[in-house]
Amino acid sequence: MFRALPFGRVATSRSSGNFLVIKRERQFSAGNVAAGARQAPRIDVRGGWAAAMLWGITLVIFWPALRWLLSVTLDQQQLLQAFAIFGFAGILLALEGGGFRPVWRFGPAVVRGLVASYALVGLAIWLRWPLLVLAALCAAIGAAARFVFGDRARRASRWVVLVFGLYLFFVVAMPFFDWPLRITSGRMGAWLLEMLGRQVQLFVVLRPEPSLMLVMGDRVFEVAAECNGFGLLSSSSLLALLLAGASREAWWRRVAKGGASVALGLFGNIARIVIICMLSGWAGQRHYHAMHEVVGTACVLLALAAVWWLWRGQGRVR
Repeated sequence: MFRALPFGRVATSRSSGNFLVIKRERQFSAGNVAAGARQAPRIDVRGGWAAAMLWGITLVIFWPALRWLLSVTLDQQQLLQAFAIFGFAGILLALEGGGFRPVWRFGPAVVRGLVASYALVGLAIWLRWPLLVLAALCAAIGAAARFVFGDRARRASRWVVLVFGLYLFFVVAMPFFDWPLRITSGRMGAWLLEMLGRQVQLFVVLRPEPSLMLVMGDRVFEVAAECNGFGLLSSSSLLALLLAGASREAWWRRVAKGGASVALGLFGNIARIVIICMLSGWAGQRHYHAMHEVVGTACVLLALAAVWWLWRGQGRVR
């Protein structure tokens, strides 16, 4: 039987002919090689004029995209709600985990992220495809997170980029979601009202833009763009993705909970429509607006609380 011996100076015994190790000098192994690689010089540029100038240039490059994104978010209450939920939940998770201590350090991952973002901006200009600028902005956001919090936030920064990318998707796709969501919410709301014994009609009126009208008895309701549930759908989706990043559960459980979170968002909006229609006769014309706001806010909060409980109550989130 042959057995591998460590490298060193060896001698043979004339009497037995066996190899005897006289002195072991330095052993080489895969672990030693990996340890040497880990000790290789790293890019480590802390704060200072160089860092300030580089991030200043980055801000100038992405300022048009950031200004457009801020303008769209502030103009649309549903997007503002989704962004606020994303930020608030992110702060809660960071504080729960003890937070991240800022390190303000350039590492290889930061450099790669910035180079990728600059390359995507150049490609967007060359191809005249503005959507690539949003992808570049995601890469820059990830690089900024790694610069501020260092390698400890490596996993968190990846999920932040995914959540921010999903938010950008909602910003771009919002006009396309409006009418399908209105139709879905109106039909499901009318079906539930009929199950509760109400006489309901649902039809479209052109004036000149199409409007979805719901008639229950002698009362007429319009399923407006603000009632399509896009804000609750986007908020629950962003919250679910953020909690999925903080979860250590199996991937299939996270996928299942993500789908359930989206369903909770849709159901919350349908419940809002049904409850408002049911309480409209009790509130009357004088108090209808106040009732509408109270019920709408309560349904949003309950739906988001249900999404939070779904992740927090059914599995440990760290």
